Amino acid sequence: MQQATTRQFLAAAIVVAGVIASAGHAFAQPAPPPASTAEAAPLPPPPSPPPAAAPDAPPQDPALPAPPPPPPIAPPVAAPQGAAPLPPPPAAPPGAAPPPRAQPQPPPYTGQPYAPWKEQADDRPKEMAYNGFVPMGYHKVERSRKGLVIAGAATFGGLYGITLLGALSGPSNAYSLAIPVIGPFTVMETSPGGSWSGLYAIANALLVLDGLGQAAGVIMFAAGLSSKKTVLVRDDVTAFEPEFMVGPGSVGMRMKF
Repeated sequence: MQQATTRQFLAAAIVVAGVIASAGHAFAQPAPPPASTAEAAPLPPPPSPPPAAAPDAPPQDPALPAPPPPPPIAPPVAAPQGAAPLPPPPAAPPGAAPPPRAQPQPPPYTGQPYAPWKEQADDRPKEMAYNGFVPMGYHKVERSRKGLVIAGAATFGGLYGITLLGALSGPSNAYSLAIPVIGPFTVMETSPGGSWSGLYAIANALLVLDGLGQAAGVIMFAAGLSSKKTVLVRDDVTAFEPEFMVGPGSVGMRMKF
């Protein structure tokens, strides 16, 4: 009985010792190693290539003589005592200034345009009636009476032209109508009586009016030429005077400036 108890105690001790050993092995397991720094940090750049070596000097020909050595550098000459110091070197000229920019010039002044000068019109009348006194700036002029001359020429010319056409287109005994003033009276005939008496009376009356009209025109025309009137004309007015001339078988006109 005692032997069996001893065996149980030993078996329990072995089991406890195994459990303790397994637990200590579990707690004694080392921690995992840390991540390598090579994986975390970036790789360094590749090293730069070494500088190219200077090319070797060409081999010297043994037949050529060796170059002479450089001359020695002369030491600076000291200024003698009591001598004036050298002036400083002249300063470098400043850079050329940029040319000035051209300013726009204003347009030339031409002044106010003025209208061309015109001579002031003289408000004095160009012609005045002469009453015995000649004012300054006027002079006397004798003129024909233009009204009578124009009226007489128009009256005589119109009637004589119609009468002349009748004389040229009528019978042979009507040629005497071409004589001015007298012609219409020479062709008047006495009425033979009967039904033609009325027509003869009308024709004779027209001939009388024709002759009297021509005579009145000639009288007015001659009176206008013969009678003169004196007027005052301004000195700066250029006047011309028509002069009519009537002669046997001719009529003329002359202009006097």
